[in-house]
Order: sequence, then structure tokens, then C-alpha cells
Amino acid sequence: MELRQLRYFVAVAEELHFGRAAERLHIVQPAVSQQIGRLEREFGVRLFDRSSRHVRLTDDGRRLLERARRVLAAAADTATLAAELAGRSGVLRLGAGAGLERRVERGLTTLRADRPDLAVTFADGPVSTHLDALRRGDLHAVLVRGAVESDDDLVATQAWSDEVVAALPAGHPRAGADTVRVADLAAHPARLPAPQCDGPFHRLLAGAGVRPLPDRPAGTVERTLLELAGSSDQWAPVPAGGPPPPAGVRTVRFDPPLPLPGVVVTSARTPADCRAGLVAAFGGPDIIDYGGR
Repeated sequence: MELRQLRYFVAVAEELHFGRAAERLHIVQPAVSQQIGRLEREFGVRLFDRSSRHVRLTDDGRRLLERARRVLAAAADTATLAAELAGRSGVLRLGAGAGLERRVERGLTTLRADRPDLAVTFADGPVSTHLDALRRGDLHAVLVRGAVESDDDLVATQAWSDEVVAALPAGHPRAGADTVRVADLAAHPARLPAPQCDGPFHRLLAGAGVRPLPDRPAGTVERTLLELAGSSDQWAPVPAGGPPPPAGVRTVRFDPPLPLPGVVVTSARTPADCRAGLVAAFGGPDIIDYGGR
């Protein structure tokens, strides 16, 4: 089966006339009839009831028409997306989780080395909203910290790996340690992002045994660090290499290290070469500063 055959089929189904379909497609009528015949032989069904007086869709033809329209729409979306990511439209529509500003900046610098006129628009809202927008075709890619599963609509490609570190107020009993275990902090409630705001990061930490503070979800990394400065027993798991903590807060590495995968999520319709280019641009290691401040 070829896209050309589906285009011919949809034209005949909408015109219910082989001659008018041929005119619409700017080809001769025998070519249309030939391709419809091949499609019917490939599927093993009749798609049209034909007579000298009428052309009608069969039940099988009606079922195929709905699917064929979806396939052709997806093909058109892919062609548009490929053109946009190739720089002909000059706009990259991007979503990114909190704390990824430096990675986004570096990735855009890489992309603009080949496409200096590349512009970018950023999505607002939580990661879940970004992924929904990606499914609708409103975004080209989403950068996420934490595990994301691929499905029929989205392809998640791990592009980098960071670590999670513990941000502790200066008065915390573990603040003076060189390293800390997750079990050492089990008795102390943690400030975690709400699942609906950053589900992948929340699930990763919950799976590692981190106990969230009830009814006090974390906001941005910067705001959470500021709030910790006035606490004594709370703490927050944060990505290493993020914004420096304020006075009165220090970061401590976990032992064993707690890895944090970084994922570039794209539409399943994104061409493989475009996906590879985005992963290469936004992936790779960061300069990590665990500094005990």
C-alpha cells in the first residue's frame, strides 16, 4: 500500500465518480481505476460498488475511508514538522521541565550554529500539559527529568543523566555530612513537586523511598531552596548542577548516587533524523557543581 493509492481512494470516495476524481488529481482516469483495483486486491475486499450509473462505497470502503483520512493527515503533519525542524519555518516550539534552563540554552546555541535564524517559543505550565500539547502537535519536543515511557503517540529518548542531591537547611542534623543516604532522611519530610506538575521526577523519588511532605508540594527549585532556608527538619531532593542554594542551605550528594535520567520526548510522527538532531543538541552531560554551600 502506498500513500498515493490512499489519496486516489479518498478522492474517488469523496467524488463518487472516477472521472471527477481523476480531474481533481490531475491524472488520467485509467490510472485512478488501476490503483483502486490494486488496493482492493491487496486488501482482499471490494471498496466500491460500481455500475454504469453510480459509484458507491461498500461497508469495507467506508471503514477504510476513515482510516485513510487519518493516515493522510498524519503524513501531512509529518511533512510540515520536518519542514519546520529543518529551519524553513524558523520556529522551534519547545516544552521543558523546571531547572533545565541551562540545558535549553546550550541546545539552542548548538542548533543555531547551523540555523542562525532559528527562533523558539516556550510552553507554559507543568510537564503533563507539555506532553498533552506534544500529542496534539502544538510542540516539537519536551525536555523532561525522570523516566517517561514511549507510547503510540510519543517517543521518549534518554539523552543525558544527572544526579539528584539533597538540599538541606543549615540547621538540619545531616547538613554537615559529606554524603547522605536516602534512608538517613526517611524520618524527615521532603518537598517534592506535585505529581500533576512533574510526574516523572515525583515518581522517580517516590520509588527511591523519599517521603513527600503532605500538602506542601515544591514549586520551582529556586523558590523551594529559599523556603528551606527558614526550616530545620525539611529537605528537598533537587537536580545537581541547578541554581546555587541561598545562604543557610547546602547541597549534599547521595551515597550511593541517585541517578536522574534526562529525556527528550518527541511525537511518534517526528522524522528519525529530526529526532536525532534534537537529542544530540539537548543531550550530553552538564557541568555539575555539587558544591557544599
